[in-house]
Amino acid sequence: MQLPSSVDGSLVAVHIPKSVMVVYGHCPQPGNQNSQNPPKVSDLAGCVVLVEVPSPTVSVPPELNVQQLAILALQAAGMSAQDAQAFCNAVDWTSTLVLPIPRDAGSYETTNVDGVQGTLITLRGWSQGMPGYSLLWVKSGIIYSLNGFGSTDQAVPLADSLE
Repeated sequence: MQLPSSVDGSLVAVHIPKSVMVVYGHCPQPGNQNSQNPPKVSDLAGCVVLVEVPSPTVSVPPELNVQQLAILALQAAGMSAQDAQAFCNAVDWTSTLVLPIPRDAGSYETTNVDGVQGTLITLRGWSQGMPGYSLLWVKSGIIYSLNGFGSTDQAVPLADSLE
C-alpha cells in the first residue's frame, strides 16, 4: 500500500477513555511473577479477569485509508487476505482500538455473546501447560474482555451472565 505523501507529518490522535478491571479468584498479582516462583496450576483454574473500556476515538487525516492499513497489518500478522477483509468490513476504524491476537493463541472463532458478535480466542499453555481463553466483544460503545484459565466452554455463559 502506498501512503499519500500528504500524510507525512500529519497528526493521528487516539483517545482511550479510562477503563475498569475486575479480578475474580486466585489470580497472579501483576509484577509478582518470576521464573523461580511460577503460579500453581491449581490456583489459576479459578482466575477470571474482566476489563471494560468505552470505545476509543481515532482522528486521522482524511486521505489515510485506515481500513486498508488494518487489512495489511492483519495479513502481516498471519491472517489470510480474505479473513482480514471480512474482519475489517465489520469494524468502524474511527472508534475501534485494534487488539493484537496473543502470540500463544491456538485458535479464534466468532461467537454470539451478550446479544452481539464477539471473538473467542483459545490460548494454549499460558502457565505450565494450562490453556486459557480471551473473549472480546463490543456492546453499546463498551469494549469487554473476559480472560480466564481452563476451558473455553465457560467463557460465553459467564459473559452472558454479566449484568
